Amino acid sequence: MIYTGNLELTNFKHAIKYEFEMTDLGIMKYFLGIKVDQSTKGIFVCQKKYATDIIKRLCMEECNPVETPIPLGTKLSKKYEGPTVEPTLYKILVGSLLYLTTTRPNIMYAAIVVSTYMESPKDSHWKMVKQILRYVAGTLNFGLW
Repeated sequence: MIYTGNLELTNFKHAIKYEFEMTDLGIMKYFLGIKVDQSTKGIFVCQKKYATDIIKRLCMEECNPVETPIPLGTKLSKKYEGPTVEPTLYKILVGSLLYLTTTRPNIMYAAIVVSTYMESPKDSHWKMVKQILRYVAGTLNFGLW
């Protein structure tokens, strides 16, 4: 259970410990791959390590970052007659991008666009996934306050 708040926290902990077996792990730092930084200014959540792991999986650590996740005017099609890419890897990466949107809503549109081609991904769809990853590589420290 994750409890957030500053009112009556000690009383709440004691009440829960009385009813259930519980261990107090203190202030949360990581949760499901999401880093949580708490300060007097607020709470900042990001997935820098998760994003870095995705980029490493494709050996893109040295890629050139781009300024936008999806270029303006990009048009993808299911009818594109090009080489088909490995669908399993494509699905894994698109799923990873969708999970990354938990703290990165700025890539939501791009992730949803590439997710519509999971049935039969082509080379152009794969290039768009790599474009999104190049954007993520240049914005690893982004997150939510």
